[in-house]
Amino acid sequence: MSYSTPMMSVIPVRPLSIGDLFQSAFAIYRNRFATFLLLGAIPSIVSLVVMLAGVALMVGGLLPLVISLVQGNPTTAGLSVAAVAGGGAVLVLGSFLTAISTYICNALIAVGVVDVDRGLAPSLGDLWRQSRGLAGRSFSLYLLVIAATLGLALVLIVLGAIFVALEIYWLIALLVLAIIPIWVIAQARLGLVLQVIAIEQVDAIGAIKRCWRLTQGSGARIFGLLVLAQMLVGVATQTIGGITQSLAGTFSDQLASANPDPFVIATLLVPMLLLGIVVTQALGVLAGPFVAIYTAVLYIDQRRRKEAAAGLPIFQ
Repeated sequence: MSYSTPMMSVIPVRPLSIGDLFQSAFAIYRNRFATFLLLGAIPSIVSLVVMLAGVALMVGGLLPLVISLVQGNPTTAGLSVAAVAGGGAVLVLGSFLTAISTYICNALIAVGVVDVDRGLAPSLGDLWRQSRGLAGRSFSLYLLVIAATLGLALVLIVLGAIFVALEIYWLIALLVLAIIPIWVIAQARLGLVLQVIAIEQVDAIGAIKRCWRLTQGSGARIFGLLVLAQMLVGVATQTIGGITQSLAGTFSDQLASANPDPFVIATLLVPMLLLGIVVTQALGVLAGPFVAIYTAVLYIDQRRRKEAAAGLPIFQ
């Protein structure tokens, strides 16, 4: 790992305002743009590869049936149920692999934020080497999240069944509404848990306990700041993606009104549609690392606030 020229901390060593949080996140992203962008792209690459593999299996299994339908002689001869089922299984597995890789990459980004703030210039290899065990800890956290989600869903289903049997239908609506405060509390008190795992190098259970203590008394602020960043990034990406899709739609309407040959329409329209998809995916890849960096900056700010209030040395 190499040092850049001597510099002050990128993240101001004081309680950060909203502007400070965004400015620091942009500065850190710009400092090691290629490294952070690559970490943000890895989950998308995993998702794309797995999706293509799953779809290929399903299409291969269904292709004989589709051909027979086109020919007007429907038959299940050659249909591979195993290939279709395998393709579906690959897609399900892919969703888990994408989520796990997102956890690991966001944790590595958090480590990178600390390095950049200290004047380092870490590469992807540097981050991986200094984060031994991080993948396992991130995976453990993901399993805990899945277990908690399934447990909550099971409780709600059982309670819902009981209320239906007792014909207390209004309580079912309350059960559904109860999901909202649970989500808010989880975001407010545990929204920085992945950053705790990455930066403080503790296990998943320890990170949950530590994050709960770290956010005590600041849950509303942390929840608001996390939601604000997600909303702003979401609005920006959706707006740009929407403009691209709108241009494609306008182009297709003009083609249709001109009534050209259908082959010409397909030839010209497909690239436009693909461009819209590519732009949307590219925006997601660009935005993902920024949100992860912003969250890591928020963790550092919250930790420094807690340490300052307790009279402890400030995290540098």
